[in-house]
Amino acid sequence: MLRSNSGQSLESRLNDTSDPCSDGESNSSGCSSGNNGSLMQITANGQESTQRQQPQQDTTDSVTDQFPFLNIEANRRGLENALEQANNLFSKGSLDESVAWFSKAIWLVQRGLVSGVPVRFRATLHANRALAFLKQQKWLEAKMDCSAALALNEGNVKARYRRSLAFVEMGRQGEALQDIDQVIKQTPDPTTNMEAMKLRDRIVRLQRLSQPM
Repeated sequence: MLRSNSGQSLESRLNDTSDPCSDGESNSSGCSSGNNGSLMQITANGQESTQRQQPQQDTTDSVTDQFPFLNIEANRRGLENALEQANNLFSKGSLDESVAWFSKAIWLVQRGLVSGVPVRFRATLHANRALAFLKQQKWLEAKMDCSAALALNEGNVKARYRRSLAFVEMGRQGEALQDIDQVIKQTPDPTTNMEAMKLRDRIVRLQRLSQPM
């Protein structure tokens, strides 16, 4: 959870997957306030990748349940439990299973099978699945999920930070720079935005390298 008075680094706070209120604001919508300190490396594989990937089919748009073997109660408590399960699997490195749980929860919401789901909670499902996609180096899928999260909650700093990372790996440095500048604007404390500043420096360096001599 984002805390302005914490000494925890920006990247660890941006990439915490335990908090349903991923924009850092507690409210009465059933959001928890836990923080597992989960980290994500800025460079996924230690290389400057600009490879563009073809999108995979988003099974959450399907009318048919693509994950019938996952039992999630069609209510708010069921979604919260699914989020917790997905986050735990992510922390253990079980990325495919984690994505499946996020996807089933998102599918339940998108099909209208669970009503009254807070917008911020829905945004967090997308933002956290995006983090799993980033770990899998599925840059386009991550970008799409981040965009979905931001469409629901434009103040979701985690989603914007992760989309910047995805844009970098897709070779879209201009869009990456726009996102990371917005992240820095939203988190101006220099003691907590070091990772964002490092990412910005990397983006600027890549832009310079791509310019003709």
